Amino acid sequence: MAEGIREGVCRTERQATFYLEAGPVEGPLMIFVHGWPEMGLSWRHQMIAFASLGFRTVAPDVRGFGRSAIPSDPRQLTVEEAVGDLLELLGHLGRDQAIWVGHDSGAAVVWGLASHHPQACIAVANLCVPYLPDGFTLEVCSALVDRGRYPEPEYPYGQWAYWNYNAEHLDEAAKALDSDVEASICICFRKGSSDVYAAPTLTATMKAPDGWWPIVEYGRHMPIDSEIFSPEEYAAFVTAYKMTGFAPGLNYYKNNDLHADYAHRAVNEGRLSMPVLFIHASYDPSCQTTNSDLAEPMRAACANLVEMMVDAGHWVQQEKPHAVNRCLVNWLSTSVPQVWST
Repeated sequence: MAEGIREGVCRTERQATFYLEAGPVEGPLMIFVHGWPEMGLSWRHQMIAFASLGFRTVAPDVRGFGRSAIPSDPRQLTVEEAVGDLLELLGHLGRDQAIWVGHDSGAAVVWGLASHHPQACIAVANLCVPYLPDGFTLEVCSALVDRGRYPEPEYPYGQWAYWNYNAEHLDEAAKALDSDVEASICICFRKGSSDVYAAPTLTATMKAPDGWWPIVEYGRHMPIDSEIFSPEEYAAFVTAYKMTGFAPGLNYYKNNDLHADYAHRAVNEGRLSMPVLFIHASYDPSCQTTNSDLAEPMRAACANLVEMMVDAGHWVQQEKPHAVNRCLVNWLSTSVPQVWST
């Protein structure tokens, strides 16, 4: 564990949420929300950096991940339930508002919180996954695929084919990933490259019967990507996923219908008026926001939107932490200046 990071647990009748914390307890609160297959530790670089600037930084393990509780009912592994956990965590921390920062499916959770509980948001910043007012679902994302690159007959889900596979073959996907956790973590967490534009990505070609199996096998022969993890950080991820398995997190891919229903219950017709930052990762193989229409619904729905770009792959906050931190600092300084004086 990085020096200066503390551990805590928020226990309620609904859920037990484990979290990491750094910085002064009285500082302005930033809560960082991870995606799949990650955990709160994914935000270690941001936590330490903003704690040094006087912020109270908190990064929970989302339900189903890490040391937070795993519901027995897979239908409770949803954006809506995760939002409920975050609101309980906010109260546990003695606050009624925070700056929320999300990545991957954690961004979908933060968007859900902002669109249903704007009163809890000083501001929101998200990485890779843009705001989709109709819900971060396979149907919505597939409709926004660049069909010049991914012709529909050959790639009906575009770069989101892995999502369809995870949803339709969840048990087999989990079995493959769990068969060698070291290899699975190793192959999933790789730095980005401009080669992502040269050919269809792995995420676009995943389908039954092979699914994850050949990818995990390939991971057995790869070194840890030192631009993402130190050996100690890699070991922490491996230990966590050996404990939980990959299945709980995969259920977020399967519960598309619940996510769509939740999105359609947003307040203010799903429009966001608080300060919003979106950070594009230019080499992201799945969330290709720089060369498709994926970010257009966000631009239409956010009244106070700032966009920035980092040349990195999907794990942008781990691959290029200093660049991400600069984006956040610049945005907070210009769009949310009041937090520096609290």
